[in-house]
Amino acid sequence: MSAKREACVAGGEASVAKGTKVCSICKEECALDLFRKRRRDGERRHSECNACRSLADRARRARQKVAAVHRWARDMNQYADSIGVLAQCCRAVFDRVGGVSAFAALYVRELERTSDAGKARLVMGLFRAQMAVDGYGRR
Repeated sequence: MSAKREACVAGGEASVAKGTKVCSICKEECALDLFRKRRRDGERRHSECNACRSLADRARRARQKVAAVHRWARDMNQYADSIGVLAQCCRAVFDRVGGVSAFAALYVRELERTSDAGKARLVMGLFRAQMAVDGYGRR
């Protein structure tokens, strides 16, 4: 096994003499202190630089918020007859996305972005939640 291959296996493309490492996302050589340390092994570093890792984390959190809105719509359609379950679902999604106004903004963005089937599910979820709150549709 070559020396470069051993370095790759041991901890990425890190140059011990220079104290640098190549980011796996932006492919730029950065100083080691620009890479986060791994939790379990304090000497090893993540393969992404801090800037790339932050961007990836921000994108992941945005995807999770969108998924929370879609789960909310699914739950509204599934539990339309139970006001207690609907209230729990609403509280959970509002906490997840940052409040009612943040939920409303995300909801509108998703309505503009999703396909027709996704729009129908989102609109029906909101409609069923409103019906349950108003007392319609109870058996």
